[in-house]
Amino acid sequence: MGSLWSVNSYCLIIYTTNVLNELYIRHTMKSRATSTLPRAARQALVKLGQDIAVARKKRRISTVSMAERAFISRGTLYKVERGNPSVSIGIYATVLAILGLVDGLADVADRRSDHLGLDIDEDRLPRKVQPPRRIRKRP
Repeated sequence: MGSLWSVNSYCLIIYTTNVLNELYIRHTMKSRATSTLPRAARQALVKLGQDIAVARKKRRISTVSMAERAFISRGTLYKVERGNPSVSIGIYATVLAILGLVDGLADVADRRSDHLGLDIDEDRLPRKVQPPRRIRKRP
């Protein structure tokens, strides 16, 4: 019995250590994702989550049904509707597609509406445009 107890104790210690390590990694990764996020980005994610929740409710889709359709847990759906930055963009895209709102996602960083990028390009334009030089043929 003594050896069985020591093996079980050893397994319990290893299991507990692994669980604590995983919790530590999850906590540090989560806190880094949220703590380094700029305020404007955080507010945009919160608004996106709220808009997703309203759109789901307008369509009379339950959280259980939405989670099943998106192949995610209800906990992840809860995070999406709160604008949690640790949720992958793929999950946000899937939820938006289910709601029929994914078309706007492609235009988020559209280069045609990137005013700062267009201004930078304009500043880099040459002042004069020289015609191409003619190559002289030698007789």
